[in-house]
Amino acid sequence: KQWYQRRVRDRVPAYSPEAVAEHAMSLMMTINRNIHLAYNRTRENNYSLEGLQGETIFGSTIGVIGAGRIGQCFIKIAKGFGTKIIVFDDFARQNFPQTAKELGFEYVDKETLFKNSDFISIHAPLLESTKHIVNKKTLSIMKKNAIIINTARGGLVNTKDLINAIDACKIRGAGLDVYENESGIFFFDCCNKMICDITLSRLRANRNIVLTSHQAFFTNLALRQIAEVTMNNVELALKNDLGFTGLELLEDGKIKNG
Repeated sequence: KQWYQRRVRDRVPAYSPEAVAEHAMSLMMTINRNIHLAYNRTRENNYSLEGLQGETIFGSTIGVIGAGRIGQCFIKIAKGFGTKIIVFDDFARQNFPQTAKELGFEYVDKETLFKNSDFISIHAPLLESTKHIVNKKTLSIMKKNAIIINTARGGLVNTKDLINAIDACKIRGAGLDVYENESGIFFFDCCNKMICDITLSRLRANRNIVLTSHQAFFTNLALRQIAEVTMNNVELALKNDLGFTGLELLEDGKIKNG
């Protein structure tokens, strides 16, 4: 109660990046092998294989946008499939060039990544420079059989451009755990609510798109880590000490650098 009254609030910057990376790979596997379609068919007693053919991931090229904690976890998983990994991340390329050798990938420019990837997984922060990094222009240079995965931020993808590209068979499909207009929708049961969002309706209706509701982080381990880091930050703030995120509780109840 005392914490609530003093308005201690903070974000948790680090929690089980493996959980998000694993979900990204799950989406990639689902779209690639049409598992979502097969699941619905077998529930209806339909065991036909027509239209379910996928691609072998072994030997393919996977492009990763963003080589931070989650991106690196995804790279490690993807390497296990026997793939070539190329990465676009100018910040990491300039500041952590050794990571490429350590994890066995190659830094490339944005155009090279979009042109040469069979699969693209996005793990970048949403900045002015990365907003709508997936758009009509970048989609137009992709392989026609490529798949895009986004478990980072919805605003990294121009959703309308993505849907149009899939409908026009310019790329094969997408797995999304985030949506740029998800606020007020994701995390809520909207079964009995009318949602006036044509773009979201198109996402849900497209058989070549798998959409989950921002659940990539949602594992027992991740929730435990979130709770531990949050409570530690609160305790440090109440002691007028700095938390992991630079949070500081002032005498008037306000938070500095929070």
